[in-house]
Amino acid sequence: MTVSLVHLRSLSFSSLRGLMLKGLRCGSWRGLSRSEKGLYMCVLSMVRSGRRIVNVNLMARVYSILLKLLSSPGLRLRCLGLAERWRLLRFYEARGIFGWASRLREWLLSDEYMLQLGLSLGSKNRFRGV
Repeated sequence: MTVSLVHLRSLSFSSLRGLMLKGLRCGSWRGLSRSEKGLYMCVLSMVRSGRRIVNVNLMARVYSILLKLLSSPGLRLRCLGLAERWRLLRFYEARGIFGWASRLREWLLSDEYMLQLGLSLGSKNRFRGV
């Protein structure tokens, strides 16, 4: 389910509750801070009673919470892999390695390798406690 900032005012209780349950299932709810969880529960009860969100700052905070809830472990690993991929591409390009290792660029640009980079970085961060 995708949510845009334009449609945030029209979010119903059932859609907000569904997003919260999705976050609970995939584990992204645990990544929210205590204040973000409290704000989300307040907005949930506010929408349940029939009120609307009119404050732009509140809408922006709820939108950022929704983006955190919609992220999944696979998406986070792909983002880690993508960042590492571009770091390696810049690093090897600056040192001229692609001149003598031409297949390395194709290897770095493959989606399978990007996911592998994300998995390796994600497991390092998990065991470090980050």
